Amino acid sequence: MIRLTFPRKTFLTGCGALMAAGPFVARADASDVAALRRHPSSVASMRVFLLDPSITTLVAVTPGTLETFKGVRVTTHTDAASIRTVLDALAASKAQPGTSPADVRYGVVFFGAANRRLLSAYADRYGTRGAIDAARVTYGDPGPLIAALKRASH
Repeated sequence: MIRLTFPRKTFLTGCGALMAAGPFVARADASDVAALRRHPSSVASMRVFLLDPSITTLVAVTPGTLETFKGVRVTTHTDAASIRTVLDALAASKAQPGTSPADVRYGVVFFGAANRRLLSAYADRYGTRGAIDAARVTYGDPGPLIAALKRASH
């Protein structure tokens, strides 16, 4: 990967895998989020991904790319309070089915026992578009989700 920096813009090149399919699961809807909120003890850990929103890439960052991109800050949490905070924020974001792909900058993956993926959610730099698992979504109220992911990434 090559980082090209110009005044007020940074471009990352050599990222041929940016459009590749990712490791996310092709299923999701609001009931999955609600089920995890009802049974947060089923979540053993969560991994939060943050790609600096000021970085400009030549192609859109997909959810799968966000999880493997070298410039992404990755934070893992196992404490119930952090997990509950992000789950509540995800539910408060009012996700609705969307049609447009997003250039994602934020992500979270919830894992159960034996490191099994339970649910993943992603958002663009503005928090308005994203994905829950492989389903494209728009967020009606992105503020709580973006704030929770920023806090959890530190």
